[in-house]
Amino acid sequence: MMHSANPQQRQSRLRVRARDPKQRPQMAEGLAPTGGITSNEDFFIVHHYAPAEVDASTWKLELKGATKRAVLTLEDLRSLPLHSVTAIVECAGMSRGYLPDPRAGTQFGHGMVGKAKWSGPRLKDVLEFAGMPLDFVTLIVRGGDQGLTMPENEHSDFAKGLPRDKVLDGDTLLAINMNDEPLPFLHGGPARMVVPGWYGVWWVKWPAVIEPSAEAKFDGFWQHRRYTFQTLEGEQVAVVRDQLPRSVIVSPSDRQVVEKGKVGIEGLAWAGESRIAKVEVSIDRGRNWTPCQLDAGKDRWGWTRWTGTVEFNGPTGLHQIAARATDEAARTQEWTSVDNKFGYANNRIVSVCVDVVA
Repeated sequence: MMHSANPQQRQSRLRVRARDPKQRPQMAEGLAPTGGITSNEDFFIVHHYAPAEVDASTWKLELKGATKRAVLTLEDLRSLPLHSVTAIVECAGMSRGYLPDPRAGTQFGHGMVGKAKWSGPRLKDVLEFAGMPLDFVTLIVRGGDQGLTMPENEHSDFAKGLPRDKVLDGDTLLAINMNDEPLPFLHGGPARMVVPGWYGVWWVKWPAVIEPSAEAKFDGFWQHRRYTFQTLEGEQVAVVRDQLPRSVIVSPSDRQVVEKGKVGIEGLAWAGESRIAKVEVSIDRGRNWTPCQLDAGKDRWGWTRWTGTVEFNGPTGLHQIAARATDEAARTQEWTSVDNKFGYANNRIVSVCVDVVA
């Protein structure tokens, strides 16, 4: 049976952020993270083209250069050992809408992130099962979705070129399950790439073709002309890849009334290839920072819970609480993010405002 792409069939609390009438992508902004698993129904959705027309019963994955099996089916993937990874996926355009100077792209808020349990065969096991030599430099994964780019009006498929070391990482999957359920169609079902620690653009949906390359550089549109850090003049600086550190305050909420004195703070933090090393909070716009306590049970690829305390002893009224995260690579959130043409990876410090009463 053909999966339906009708968003009205999704019984969820998602808010539709933007819809292009020509390409009909589903772009939704979900709820703020709560620290646990994000349900399939509440998980954010971003498509760059109309969803691929895929029937799970007839879906096939072509592997160019494979010596044993040049085409795999969903049943082939199910026959392989399944590996599970609990990981965050974050849209590289998250928080673009909060940049002080608008940048090209959908003006997303802070909800374009979710955490799920992803299950499927390791990508390296899929390649070995198909008999693909592992001496490539880059592995190109082409999704089944394609269309016209905007504003260039050029036809392109959605494809990414992964470096060999990330392909062979034991946590890089070809997922067929999401939160112990068959991978939903709008999340790439029947299969999608799972590339923990890297922005969601690498998590290719509806993969149709996998091909090895001896070249380190892949010039696909969605890797060479989009999802690159570019100057405002269009000069390319780097590829958008692993997630920058972020922290969010879950409690107190924005505009919440709190009593004067000590106030408990709770939040979440996450990063990409490096783990979170510390989280700090400030109530004086960054002049002083107070360290917080990290949850010892933090996930390798998930978010880390943190708690802290601040003390309001001055005047009552509105006060800001800011939080910043630092990862083990010594990357720290700042008050400003790296400015770039498309507003990718806006991980600037986010504050909440509380109303302090006596």
